[in-house]
Amino acid sequence: MFKLLSLCTLVLITTNLLAQPEFKIGAVLPLSGDAQAFGQEARMALEHALADNPGKKYQYKLVLEDDELSPAKASLAAKKLLDIDGAKVIFSNWSYGGNAVASALKNKKVLNLAFAWDQKILEVGNNNFIMAGPPEDLAQKIILKIKAEEKKSIILIGFQEAGVEFAFNAIEDFAQKNGIKVIKRIEINPAEQADFRSLLMQIKSLQPEYLVTCLIYPQMLELLKQMKILKIDLPIGSIGQPPFGPELKPFLPKIWWTFDYFANLKDQIAISKRTGLNDISGYPSYYEGLKAIIKISEQYSSEEIPSNDYLQEALENYKSDKSILGQISYEGRRFRSENALMIDQLARY
Repeated sequence: MFKLLSLCTLVLITTNLLAQPEFKIGAVLPLSGDAQAFGQEARMALEHALADNPGKKYQYKLVLEDDELSPAKASLAAKKLLDIDGAKVIFSNWSYGGNAVASALKNKKVLNLAFAWDQKILEVGNNNFIMAGPPEDLAQKIILKIKAEEKKSIILIGFQEAGVEFAFNAIEDFAQKNGIKVIKRIEINPAEQADFRSLLMQIKSLQPEYLVTCLIYPQMLELLKQMKILKIDLPIGSIGQPPFGPELKPFLPKIWWTFDYFANLKDQIAISKRTGLNDISGYPSYYEGLKAIIKISEQYSSEEIPSNDYLQEALENYKSDKSILGQISYEGRRFRSENALMIDQLARY
């Protein structure tokens, strides 16, 4: 009798799953290469959001594509997710990928949620959203910090992509308004730059009082190693990526960083334990972005997969009741949080 009941239960569950429409969610991420730390962080955030918010109306399926930090591959991956996989929502990473994905999906029947700083993504098509705060906020914060330390000259160094260019433009603007000279801005290819020695010798000869970086984690570590070898002891401001990793501790006495969300200490510890990551700066945005998609989809009146128009309108008007970021909303197709405070920390190693 017990076996018969178990069999009937299994049949009912299987029948129910088969009856649920499949809701495909795509993600174009750098899952390999120099930026894989960011891609894997995003992957875990999306997988955890799906596990924590399973929904009841649909079978949510996550389809991942590796763009290897290439805009061309990001564009092809986006088209594949749309045309072959039939994804209703696609998450993309940084501005290099966000721009490529946004262009490939311009006004298509799919939403693109990009973790990026580049506002141009919003101009490509009204189906594109940004899951990050404006870099002007970060730029202002870091310049005020440099001014408070009475430094008068800085050099900017970052990887080549549209979001970094936008952030550096904002930094230059605020620097000029606060009497701080930008001696030079250096943009490097994250897929090629491995040896910073000649670059650092150039920086040393220019004698800046501060170095402002926007680099991915492996580059940041290599930069600090070579600064130590060459005995270049400049204070560093890191915009976007916090240098949490213990590997960084031996190299410089002072690093200050700023980024565009604040999760309380309890949530940071919980996320770090769950992911094994030291840098979780992008995790909350991906997690909350997918959580929002699931929540508004579950409220759809029809049993069919929600229409693109419904998803877009609902996301534009979305506010969460509770999240690790505080009260989340999407205003002007841009992610906002009432608790998105700048972390003002001076890390002394």
